[in-house]
Amino acid sequence: MDRSIHDILEPEARQRYLTNLIAHCNKELEHFVSIDISHELKVRTVVPESRHSKPGQQESSDWNETPEWNESPDWNESPDWNESLRSEEGLAQLPNQQRTETLDVIEGLQKFALEHVLLSGRPGSGKSIALLKFTLKSATAALADAAQPLPVLLILRGLRETAEAEISAALMRFKLDVNEGQLKQLLLYDRLLIIADGINEIPSADTRSDFEKFVRNKLSSASFVASTRDIQLGGNLGIQKQLTMQTLNPEQVEDFVKQYAPAAADTLLNDLKGRMAELTKTPLFLAMLCQHAQVKGTAPENAGLFFREYITGYDKQKRYKEQIGHIQFGSEWRAFLTELGYVMLALPGRDIKLQLPLADARIVACRVLKEADKSHDGSAGESMITEICNFHLLVKVGSDVESITESLEFSHHLFQEYFASEFLLARLSSKGEPGQAKPIDDNELKWHHLNLLKWTECLLLTMDLLEKEPEHARIVSDRVVNLTSELDSVLCSKLLGRAPTGLQETYLPQLEAASGSKKQYIVNLGQLASDKAAETLLDLFRDKELESDLRWSAVDAFGSIGSEMAVDILLQVLSDKHENSSVRNRAVLTLGRIGSDRSVDTLLQTFRDKDVGEWVRSSAAEALGSIGSDRAVDDLIAVLRDSDEYKSVPNSAAKALGSIGSDMAVDDLIAVLKNNNVDERLRSSVALALGNIGNDRAVDSLMQTLNDSHESVRSSATEALGNIGSNKAVDSTQQVLRDKHEVVIARQHSAIVLGCIGNDRAFDTLLQVVNDVDMDEVLRTTAALILGFNGSELAVPNVLDLLRDNLESVRSLAVLCLGCIASNRTVDPLLQALSDSHESVRSSAAEALGSIGNEMAVPDLNYLTRDKHEYKSVRISAAEALGSIGNEMAVPDLIYLARDKHEYKSVRISAAKALGSIGNEMAVPDLIYLTKDKNEETSVRWSAALALGSIGSDRAVDDLLAVLRDNDVGEWLRSSVVLALGNIGSDSALAGLLEHAPDERHAITAAQTKVKLYRIPEQAAEYGEAGNASAITLVIFIHGMISQSDEVWADFISHINDNATLEESFRFETYDYPTGLAGVGGLVYPLRLLGTLLPWPWLRKQIASKFHARLPFIEDIADGLHQRIEDWIADADDIVLVGYSMGGIVARQYILDRFNDPNFRVAKLIMYATPNNGSHLARLPWLSLINRQGWQLSCNSILLKLLNRGWKNNNVESRVRTMNVYGGQDLVVTEKSALQYWGNDSPYRTLLDRDHWDIVLAKTAEDDSFLILKKFLLEN
Repeated sequence: MDRSIHDILEPEARQRYLTNLIAHCNKELEHFVSIDISHELKVRTVVPESRHSKPGQQESSDWNETPEWNESPDWNESPDWNESLRSEEGLAQLPNQQRTETLDVIEGLQKFALEHVLLSGRPGSGKSIALLKFTLKSATAALADAAQPLPVLLILRGLRETAEAEISAALMRFKLDVNEGQLKQLLLYDRLLIIADGINEIPSADTRSDFEKFVRNKLSSASFVASTRDIQLGGNLGIQKQLTMQTLNPEQVEDFVKQYAPAAADTLLNDLKGRMAELTKTPLFLAMLCQHAQVKGTAPENAGLFFREYITGYDKQKRYKEQIGHIQFGSEWRAFLTELGYVMLALPGRDIKLQLPLADARIVACRVLKEADKSHDGSAGESMITEICNFHLLVKVGSDVESITESLEFSHHLFQEYFASEFLLARLSSKGEPGQAKPIDDNELKWHHLNLLKWTECLLLTMDLLEKEPEHARIVSDRVVNLTSELDSVLCSKLLGRAPTGLQETYLPQLEAASGSKKQYIVNLGQLASDKAAETLLDLFRDKELESDLRWSAVDAFGSIGSEMAVDILLQVLSDKHENSSVRNRAVLTLGRIGSDRSVDTLLQTFRDKDVGEWVRSSAAEALGSIGSDRAVDDLIAVLRDSDEYKSVPNSAAKALGSIGSDMAVDDLIAVLKNNNVDERLRSSVALALGNIGNDRAVDSLMQTLNDSHESVRSSATEALGNIGSNKAVDSTQQVLRDKHEVVIARQHSAIVLGCIGNDRAFDTLLQVVNDVDMDEVLRTTAALILGFNGSELAVPNVLDLLRDNLESVRSLAVLCLGCIASNRTVDPLLQALSDSHESVRSSAAEALGSIGNEMAVPDLNYLTRDKHEYKSVRISAAEALGSIGNEMAVPDLIYLARDKHEYKSVRISAAKALGSIGNEMAVPDLIYLTKDKNEETSVRWSAALALGSIGSDRAVDDLLAVLRDNDVGEWLRSSVVLALGNIGSDSALAGLLEHAPDERHAITAAQTKVKLYRIPEQAAEYGEAGNASAITLVIFIHGMISQSDEVWADFISHINDNATLEESFRFETYDYPTGLAGVGGLVYPLRLLGTLLPWPWLRKQIASKFHARLPFIEDIADGLHQRIEDWIADADDIVLVGYSMGGIVARQYILDRFNDPNFRVAKLIMYATPNNGSHLARLPWLSLINRQGWQLSCNSILLKLLNRGWKNNNVESRVRTMNVYGGQDLVVTEKSALQYWGNDSPYRTLLDRDHWDIVLAKTAEDDSFLILKKFLLEN
């Protein structure tokens, strides 16, 4: 039973804490007022519908009601106006996979905090101030309502101890003293709202890992909000809902500049179109630019010079003159800050250290003062630091909490990188003369600067500063370009793009040579991102003999440059009727991504021109939707009215209208929706467009569509009403739901709409339905499940009733629902379900407990793993759940399980993975033993190796290196060992990799360590002047649904290891991803009740994405494949993908997603038993329920339709040779399913007398299935 906050804390203590926290937030917010202009900057916000999101909790906001915040930004952090969110780049191009809505950032955080939300954004976008405001609002609400959780603000850059200790310190900071027992109860009963700022700033990898386990295990059902600069830096803590701060678009920039720097607006806007454009995308730096322009009248030439000029005039700003008076920004201050920034960036480790102990900072200060011939004792150094802190450039942290050592940090980490760049420039230009900085030699520059990702921004700023350093520009540029061209041509192009304009042309031949191929050179020119690069690209593009794929790459490169010159060139390409249609289509999409309003007229002309073809016109509509100009609305509407149009063009037009969001289109869209003679796909798109626009005028028509004869139209209307989410939508759905004369399907969808809206009124209505004994029983159960799948504890009593049902399928469904609720209140029922009579329920319960993460489940789950009479699927689920919970009590049993050679291999692998997830070093000796045991199963050995990498103990390094030195070790185990060493990431591990990895390709795998592992100089001669190994072909095996690589490809791997020709000519890798009947454990029986209970599309969204976020959609799996290929690709010229069953679909999705990328290298694809046209097995209710991937493989799935259409439109097989192997006895994937998918006449198809399950079995190397692969690989 949940406890009241007053049962844990005294009301007076709670009130005192909240009062102090509110006062602190208000005081901090005062620091952000720097421009006294009352102006509301309207920033459009976008929330992505992640494929891992919880659709039932989506709600829409009013686009016309934006709070007015009059405070203005201070350079210290983010601005104090209406912050915003945007979806991740690239998702905008994927139909039916993204929903956008305008949200104030605070509203977005409030909306998703219950399910955990991560706020990410570039520096200066407003993350920290957003969390501060959210804390203030939450504290104010908690002060008024004792039922609200207690907000706790954690600044993660100061995290030194356990998360519990940090929370205690944060509470104590505002005069709330809690003992260990009280804190445990506050966490157990979800009475805290944890707000964590700066995941990327957590000081160490170990601390970050511990914090992630705390979030997973102790906050699984509590409210949690976090922020990060970059999801790649520091990870995402496993948080699936991710909101991204939106960058400012050109119209917002213009509006802002005219308000904040009116006198210099025209000049400044013109200056900002060049190399400074990047800084205008965040309000913080745009405000700084406006301040600079008010004084100087113009913008600086680049970011580095901007920081230099800003700091130079820093002490002259009015507010500091008033605060500090006569103190001036002296030369010794600048010398101290530059050396301090460099020292902090150079601290050991791969991550940027944002804090330095104050004692160490005093040493730097005293050294600077000594060199300036000034008093340099400790008090003088302390005095200088204090004065600089008064200017808010540096901040002392930790002084108010006894347990934290006092440290010093820059007020914004970009200032740290800027000052470090000044010091690095001084070292690069130094000749070692008295008074100069210590020179830096080539070896140090290469290994300690160019080699580490954390130095990249500093290096770019250093190149910027050369613009005003003519005496050093050529010498420094020569050194930097020469070294980077030997190591990394992409980094070379980025640095060259920031070199002085007059020098760029000089280095282009060197960049071309370093690129190694014309295609890579084109890519690098795009990265260079200058007008000179655009001119060079144009010269290449004018060559009509240039191959089509290189012309596509050039178009993409113009898009990367994104300047006005690049836009002009793309418009010329689009207007050239003699240009290849695929290239023109690529230009259309690229213009849409750039988003320049200047391209609207040309895109409209293309859209109107029926001679350009259906494909290009559809893309033009998509681009117009991306740009969002109202000027396109009339033409898009006209297409909807034209019955003679190709189907795809009106479909794209409808989506574009939804993206633009203009109310002008509502009436015409409603007319199409009501027309039953219109194609169902168009009506579905129209419904979604109406939902995106969000106008109440569409509600009645959408409600009428809930009983449409086409399920896709009903589902789209349901989603649209959920998007609109207005009071009218709630009222209409309530009316239909209560109307007993209405058809059942419409009432079911009405209940779903309420679940999608997800506000209090909607939930109250659903609860009334649940409690109405006179209501239809199916609808009552539907309402209970909707509440449950939305995480509402109100549904618990009704769901518990389902646990007593006679049907195991219904009990499994109830377990699923309890897992979605993920409350400590559901733990006891789930523990009881572990004793259910049916294995599917037990397995589901184990996974649900793992999802909740409550440590109370550990003893029972341990028992399941030990029970030899238990089903394999249940024991696997139990082991995985123990890994998710992460409690050390499970380690001994998991060790025993992993080492038991009489146990199922898959169970042992699950145990090894769980040990890696828990991360306790107690398991290291046993995992080392398993990794080194030559008599052990290969798959168990590599699982143990990867677990060692997850634990990250340096104790394993020597033994892993010993395995690496063993010439008899197979390719897969070797790659796993290399990956483990890379994840450990210690100096000894990385040095061992470079020394003992037999060739470069294994060391490159360790790029996941965030360190570029360059070969030692003696090895360079083996790879040629450009520093690239002799190119080989990378072959990647991709397993299918409900399988793993070590099971599917075991025979093929064995024969490859025995074949010297294949071993020498190819590099082989496997790609594993989460799949199986995960999310409901061993539920493999038809869920008969659900055939009449819930519409399948909604159920797929609710269960598949909400209960088991670890089970990704096929598009996500393809994205993951892209990331792994990026790790593997360094030495590969071509790529061959080998897919079994769903693995073939994953491969095709990857190919289509990346087909037009400049770096696309897939040459061949071979598929075994792949359901290219869908499988009837996937339509079985139980499979589509328990596996979201299975739903996507059904015969009429949207994914396959889009995939097959895109495959045909892009003529993929003209560049990718494709072989299709199918079985004559295969009842899962028939010949029609395997072959009739994109309408080509490819001769590369082979029939084997096999069924679905044995088509990739090859007991000998002469087996037909293996010989087909071997021949396919070796033939030209």
